[in-house]
Amino acid sequence: MFSLWFGDAGMLVLHAGNKSFRLPSCILAEQSSAIRNFLFYPNLATIQAEKHTCPAAGLSITLDDPEEAVEHFLRAVYDSGYFEPPPTPASLDKVLGVLSLGAKYDVPFLRKRSLKHLETGYPSSLQAYEFRKSLSTFSTAREYGQAYSERTEGGIDIEATLSVLQVAHAIDARWILPSAYYECCMYSLKDILTHPKYLELDTYLRDRIMIGYTNQLSATHHIAGFLYESSAEACKEPFKCLEVRRSYAETAGWINNCTDPIGTWEPGDWQWYLWDCCDVCIAKAKKTHAEAKEVLWDRLPDLYGLPAWEILLAERQHAMA
Repeated sequence: MFSLWFGDAGMLVLHAGNKSFRLPSCILAEQSSAIRNFLFYPNLATIQAEKHTCPAAGLSITLDDPEEAVEHFLRAVYDSGYFEPPPTPASLDKVLGVLSLGAKYDVPFLRKRSLKHLETGYPSSLQAYEFRKSLSTFSTAREYGQAYSERTEGGIDIEATLSVLQVAHAIDARWILPSAYYECCMYSLKDILTHPKYLELDTYLRDRIMIGYTNQLSATHHIAGFLYESSAEACKEPFKCLEVRRSYAETAGWINNCTDPIGTWEPGDWQWYLWDCCDVCIAKAKKTHAEAKEVLWDRLPDLYGLPAWEILLAERQHAMA
């Protein structure tokens, strides 16, 4: 807990891109150990920035961070209502800006708060992922089959997804990465490879995306296993029910080219495509499908070369303590 007796540290002018901010330095220095060391204990400083003193404006610092991220970060520090915890809505741009700079400048409460926001859209459980559109504090809108490179109003395009991967990787929040990689690999391979943001990523992330894309595509065959399994023992017309499912499978293009194995088969599809199957075979198929999704989610981190969920969640517990 910091002191409520602030020193007369004067005003601080921060420059980022084309924007400048004039603020009381004592508040930022109390919240950020990195800024505090930079201002008052240079031998302990962990950041580098241009610093000079102006008689009229006070101490001036030029940051190398994006101006939008700096503004989100500073507003979150100085305005308690600007960035509230979940379930209060927040834009993804705000979440990522506060997260990246909250981690860089060591403001623990903002780092943890922004991670909690990010977790609502990129969760570590299958159930939370399947309901993330209603649980997320920011938009996770998608138009499956549309050009992901074209951002829809209120939606998130491929650049935003790649930014999530970039920030989460940079601050070592690895428990965010599996569902973020999964979302990334839902985009078409062409959109991924030709987007400028992809080329900005380091080699490690680009390699993981390519490996994950192939693994995610292959996983669809496993998810579609319910279409090929034998009919239920209690089925009165086992050959008919099996033929209905296999006939559909022969014409279902998603089995070979879909990279959304978890979401490609929707609740209404049972009645829409397999309406001629008996109830007991549908019940068995639903069980097989649900179990296959659980198995896929359990091994999701491995698709992208990450440790098991148990290790990732242990890292989360340590980071959020």
